[in-house]
Formats: sequence, structure tokens, C-alpha cells
Amino acid sequence: MTCSQPTAEDKANHPCPPFKLIILDESDTMTTDAQAALRRIIEAHSKITRFVLICNYVTRIIAPLASRCAKFRFKALDPAEMKARLGDISRGEAVAVSEEVVDTIIETSGGDMRRAVQTLQSTCTFSAEPTPEDVYEMSGIVPAKVLGPVVAACKTGTFEPMQAAVTDMMVSGYPAAEVLKTLSALVLKEPSLRDVDKADVSIALAGAGKNLADGADEELQVMDVAAKLVRAFRDSKAAQAA
Repeated sequence: MTCSQPTAEDKANHPCPPFKLIILDESDTMTTDAQAALRRIIEAHSKITRFVLICNYVTRIIAPLASRCAKFRFKALDPAEMKARLGDISRGEAVAVSEEVVDTIIETSGGDMRRAVQTLQSTCTFSAEPTPEDVYEMSGIVPAKVLGPVVAACKTGTFEPMQAAVTDMMVSGYPAAEVLKTLSALVLKEPSLRDVDKADVSIALAGAGKNLADGADEELQVMDVAAKLVRAFRDSKAAQAA
């Protein structure tokens, strides 16, 4: 396939810039050595080339490379816009998706349109009549209702019910990293916890995430955070009673 040549009007309205543009997607997956080599390439060809680095985690870009770039951060897409786009896709592909399923897809995608489209495709391939449970299954997100018994056990203020609830949940095979993500969202929305207690639990969640990345036991890390949550509920209750 050949591309049409630009007309004189095109050249007048959209002049060609005096440099080439190179876009590197998922640049945060490059190794440190590769990023160091890219830095030297950017320095050598900065007069004739512009580089655009697209990444999800700017902290994974080495400092010498990041310091040579102007940073632009993009917010998550508006849920209404995502819902409209997913509706267009489902109608174009002639698949029946309920509004509840679309809302669940938007919830699990976290504002990432690409992830939402992939979840929609996987869910519709998995089931002719997808349900919200199918969305959670395909996305790998732990539903909030799964952690309901754990949170209820933590509210008792005692260790034994919490330990039993965590053990029962982990036997189901849910990944600890996703469990902690869902638990974090539930803790932030919990009205009976004081802000200071939410902060303490959030610190424990961050520590558990690091420990999991270092290879720690999953059940023990979830148990440790749940123990902090037991204390948080107990302290909040005592403070409100005082």
C-alpha cells in the first residue's frame, strides 16, 4: 500500500517539522543498560530527532534519562466516556453486554481504556452472556464481597476470627497482591475507622506489598495486615467510646 503525497495546501497548513519523531511505548520495561544506551543516543541525535517515552511507572526510568525529558502526566479517563466507548464497541461487535457488566469492567480497569477493551473482549469470549463475576474472573481482581468476611472478622477486635477468615479466603487461591489492593480500597472507604488508623493500615499495606515483591509468604503478609486492621478497629472503637 502506498501513501498519497502531500499537497501544497497540506504543506502550507501542516508544515513538516525539521526533525524526526520516535515514540517508545512501554519504555519503563527497558533494562537499566538499555536506558543508559538510549540516553547516549538521545544526546547524539538531539538536533534532528525527538524521542517520546510512554510509560506507566516514571520511577522505573533512570534519573539521567528522565532529567532530559519534559514530563506529562495523564489522568484516568472519565467513566462516562469509557462507558460510551465500550457501548460503541459492543454494538459494533454485536455482543450483548448488560450495563452492570460494563460498570464492573470500568471499575476493574481503573481508568485504563486499553485494559477495559481487553477485559471486554476476554469476558465476551469466555461467556456468551457475561456477568460481573465473569469480569472479576477474567481481570484477576478480587471482588470486595470476597473480603467481606475478613473485614467483618477484623471488626470483632479479636485475632482468632480474623485468622480463620484469612485462612479460608487464601485457600480459595486469590493472589495476595490483588487481595491487598481490594483491602486497601475497603479500608479507605470504611466509615468507622479514624484517619490516623487508616494511615497505620495503609503503611502496613505498603510494607506487605514490598515484602511480597521480595518473595515473602503470601498468607503471612495478608495475616499481618489483617492483624493491623483488627487493632485499628479496636482503637477507633475505643476512641469513639471515650
